[in-house]
Formats: sequence, structure tokens, C-alpha cells
Amino acid sequence: MEKRTFYNEYDSSKTYLWALLLPQVVSFVVAMIFSSIYKTTEEMTSSLAYLFVACILAQACFAFIVFYYNKKNKINFKVASKIQTNFSLRNLIGCMAISIIAVFGFVNLVTWLNSLFASVGFDISGVSLPINNFGWLVINIVLLAIIPAIFEECIFRGIIFNGLRGRGFWFASLISAVMFALVHLSMGQLIFPIIMGVVFAFVLEKTGSLLYTMICHLCNNFIVLLISYIGEINGRQVASIIVNCPLNAIIVIAIAFVAVVAIFLIVKFVLKPAQKKETTIVLTEQTKQDKKTQNLYIFGALLVGVVLWLIIVIYGLLV
Repeated sequence: MEKRTFYNEYDSSKTYLWALLLPQVVSFVVAMIFSSIYKTTEEMTSSLAYLFVACILAQACFAFIVFYYNKKNKINFKVASKIQTNFSLRNLIGCMAISIIAVFGFVNLVTWLNSLFASVGFDISGVSLPINNFGWLVINIVLLAIIPAIFEECIFRGIIFNGLRGRGFWFASLISAVMFALVHLSMGQLIFPIIMGVVFAFVLEKTGSLLYTMICHLCNNFIVLLISYIGEINGRQVASIIVNCPLNAIIVIAIAFVAVVAIFLIVKFVLKPAQKKETTIVLTEQTKQDKKTQNLYIFGALLVGVVLWLIIVIYGLLV
């Protein structure tokens, strides 16, 4: 039997539910195991063994989902996800520039919004490994930059965005970006993943290759980790330059707007455009699906994500 070479909206919805729920189930089991080893929650969450497992758990689940789902449904993952290996130095430089602009252009907006969230009691912290020496920096880069760049892109742009693309670019990019943010189940990782989810969708749309969204994602995470490392070594915050200024809102929005314009110009004039033949095939296949059932799957999956996100965030606020 010939393998399917495209994703549809059912694939997007089902994969998102897998990506949302499987890590939570596995996390619960892992937490139960560790809680039987350590006497207190504080002792458990401060142990390196638990931190390592917590950092790789979601990505391990994502890797399982990618391989299992495509094998079970007989999908040609490379073709359906648009993983093209044709390398372009021009696109590489463009992706690196986009990542640098995104981090430094949006960091003040995210810091400002997170400070507002924290001021009303929301927990914006997360599980993280030490990053106070070069060895830990390398470990963080592998676990929190390289691996997520591969498997998160396979899930959220490779399957979910491509599966929704038949509804139009903006629908696919916004829904996949919101799903990307909700899956983090954190108030502190809400705004930036939505922004970057849309940026990554633009990169995939223009280049036609998931490889370049992986590069963007990798560069983005690497820069954030490098900034954290430098800040840890120097004992001060490096990237965020506006924290207590009375004109915070105007300044951070202005900086973010400049970043948006710069990224748009790079996507439009620097990145090499993709051939349109594959997109036309996907759109033709998508029109054969039942739209009412598709809507039920898409928005039902999104609703599950919103509800779970609210439960986790509100629970963190109450405790």
C-alpha cells in the first residue's frame, strides 16, 4: 500500500491531543516514582535526576508521537512534513537573523508582560537545569535547544500547520501557534511561543522546508540559553534592558513592532521562495474532507488545550 504524502485536519487535531495529554500522563507516572524515592517535594524537584527527566520527558513523548503516528497511519513523514534537504546558505543566514531579531526584539515585551503576570500572583517560573558553567551550557543546548527544535517542529509545523494549511495560511499559522503555546501549560511560556509559532509558520511557508523552521527554532533557543548563561556568569540580566521605565508599554511595543517589520522584510526579501506544486496537492486533498467534522476535531482539540492550560495556571495561582 502506497504511503500517504500529506496531512489533513484530522491528523492535526489528533496529533495535538497526543502532544498535549501524553506528556502529562507520563509526567504523573514519573512524579509518582520520584516521590517514592525522595522524602519531600522540594528535595525531589531540586534533584538533578528529576530535573534531567523533566527536561527530556516532553521531547521523548513528541518523538514517540511522530514516529508512531506516521507509522500507524502509513504516512510518508518526510514528504508530508516538507522536510527538504536542499541546503541554502542564504536561507541559513536569514533564519539566524530572524532568530536574533526575534529574541532581542521581543524579550522586553515578554519580560514586561511576565512581570505583570507575576505581580498578580501567576507563577512564571519553570523547571530548568543549572547553567552556571560551560559544561552545563552544552548540556542545556542539547536538551533544550537541539532536541526541541527537531521534535517540536515535527509536531507543530510539520504535522499540525501542514495539516491545517488547507484552511488558509493565517488560520493554520495562528491555530498552530496557539496550540504550540498551550502545550507548554505555563503562563510564563504563553506570549513568546505564540509569536514564534507564527514566525516559524512564515519561514515554512516561504522556504517550503521544515529544515529551516528547525534552524530558526534551534537558533532561537540557543540565543536564549546563551543569554541566560552570560547572565548567570555575570550575575545580572543581559537581554532585557527595560524593566522599571514608566513608559514600558509604549517602548516595548515599539521595539516589538520594529522587530516584526524587520522579520517580515527578511522573510519577504532574503529567504528563497519554495516551489508551489506541493501546496496545491495538499489543498486539493483537503477539500475532500467533511468541514463540519473537521471543525469539531480542530476546535474540540483546541478547547481541551485551553481548559487544561487554565487548570494548570489557576492551580499554580492558588497554591
